[in-house]
Amino acid sequence: MGNWGDDVVTAMRQRRRERELEPIREGYAAAAEVSIGEIMKTLDRIEAKVDSGEKLSADEKVLRTELHALRLKIERALQDFWTDTYDN
Repeated sequence: MGNWGDDVVTAMRQRRRERELEPIREGYAAAAEVSIGEIMKTLDRIEAKVDSGEKLSADEKVLRTELHALRLKIERALQDFWTDTYDN
């Protein structure tokens, strides 16, 4: 028996071969939501400190900058992948 991740990938490949794209879109959307969600939780925590007037540590300042950039990269990459793969 394979692991859960392998089963999901196998199912998505099968659906793609069968041109059933809605489950694939839902899978990618769920993965993106989890990734973006975790990034946003951390950013929200940092932004709450900023809003309350607390000073950020040097690490938090770097993390804040890097996570904003990472979030945008993930969103763009997912959009580009979807467009290139399924909208053509």
